[in-house]
Amino acid sequence: MNDLLHVKCALLLLGLIAGLDSMTSFSPVLAADGNDATHIHILLAADTKNASIGKHVAVDLKNMADTLIKGIPEVRRTITVLDGDKLSPDMILTYYRGLKTASNDCLLFYYAGHGATDNRYGQVLTMDAGGLSRATLVKTMQAKHAQLTIILTDCCSAYSKLGFGVEAIGPDQDVLRYLFFRHRGVVDINASKTGTLAFGDESGGIFSNAIKDTLYLPAEILDQNHDGIVDWQECYGMIEKMMQTRFRATVARDRQIRPVTASRQEGQIPQVYGALARPIQVQIPKSKYGFGVQVTNTGANGVRIVEVLADTPAEWAGFHSGETILQIAGTPTRTP
Repeated sequence: MNDLLHVKCALLLLGLIAGLDSMTSFSPVLAADGNDATHIHILLAADTKNASIGKHVAVDLKNMADTLIKGIPEVRRTITVLDGDKLSPDMILTYYRGLKTASNDCLLFYYAGHGATDNRYGQVLTMDAGGLSRATLVKTMQAKHAQLTIILTDCCSAYSKLGFGVEAIGPDQDVLRYLFFRHRGVVDINASKTGTLAFGDESGGIFSNAIKDTLYLPAEILDQNHDGIVDWQECYGMIEKMMQTRFRATVARDRQIRPVTASRQEGQIPQVYGALARPIQVQIPKSKYGFGVQVTNTGANGVRIVEVLADTPAEWAGFHSGETILQIAGTPTRTP
């Protein structure tokens, strides 16, 4: 009886090994040694709904998923797929904002679809549902403080003036904090240089729209000298660039402006009066606690703040213990 049991156990073990071998290739000489990331959170995004390339990226999605499933033990991975109607910039960002991670986890993002490089936003993943700048994606993923962050995107990167907005998630708060709270001096700028006209159309003034568009850019794009600080000189350069783009588009649409521009000016350049204020050469501290609040269940809608941690975005934004957070970026909050 014992011999029969041993035979059955051996056959079962061989069956399990054969089954594993058909799914996953593991080296028999490698074992866990404490240096590996504990878990990998995989987000596979593919614009399978796109009329021109949807069928092709569906193949890419399947191949990538199959490879990861066969190559990574199930206990070590979590795979989420966004495709078809489920794929949008907001869904990608919502996934990462709500993702629970540990410091020894790994994040992998894979995208297959259209892409382009825009002078305003840098490299952009251009989905049917809208655009997501790479800079915003990277910033959102890095906010999870994972051991390793991997971004693999199969898309074009040719220069193009995008005809739609890019992830309308609000201005980058770090940009506004640098420009409006971390400078000394005076900033005095007019919409046009002395002796020239300022233009606009039904969407508003060229100058005002350029300011708004600039403030919506991620800090990583505006930080042209890569010192980790956004200053008014960098901001002015981007405003001027955006104004010229808007000027050309406005002239092309508005026949009343064409004869004026042909006889008087070929563009609209903002005027700086005096020297621009100088930045405080200290980067905004990076919070190791994320947003920086500890919350508890309210028993109803939202979560109640129990503690606001020091030197965090929550403290800077003025959150206080006892307040209730009902939603974040339009997404209702739930107790962890």
